[in-house]
Amino acid sequence: MSSIKKFFTKHAMQIRGFTLVEIMFAMGIFILLMWSVAHSLVYSYAVLEIQEQRNTALASCQAVLAAMRELSYNTQESADCTGGRPVFPCVLLNYSNSFPETLEGASAAVLNQYGSFFTLREQQFQLEMRDDDGAPAQTSVVAAMNTNPVYVTVTTTWLGARNHRFTVSASAIITNS
Repeated sequence: MSSIKKFFTKHAMQIRGFTLVEIMFAMGIFILLMWSVAHSLVYSYAVLEIQEQRNTALASCQAVLAAMRELSYNTQESADCTGGRPVFPCVLLNYSNSFPETLEGASAAVLNQYGSFFTLREQQFQLEMRDDDGAPAQTSVVAAMNTNPVYVTVTTTWLGARNHRFTVSASAIITNS
């Protein structure tokens, strides 16, 4: 029995614990690793938030284009688009001219008509309408002078995280035929 006791006693004396320096070094590595994981999570959240805002902005641009397409399909004469003037490019140009750049100081009527497009902080819109050659779209009493099709680009900007201004655009070709 004494040999077994000697064996266990000999091995027990050889097994020792960690020193304070080793524990501090391991804790330092662990803290550094946890800090980098936390930093990555915060960065990932910021990127995810920006991407969500971009998706929302693109959906807003597409909604404006859809409203313009609907307007071109269901054209109706108005006070500005009568008198022999073809209705198609005229209604799009009127819509573009009446579309507010921002909702700052907008009336209740403007808020009712266009407010659903403005979903982001300090969002602004710019509508650009061009012809085949890149010149501004136009409407005329002479049918041959009307722009058809109309190349429409809707650009929106908004204030995102850390007060950075972001921009998204969507384009479409709208025609009445």
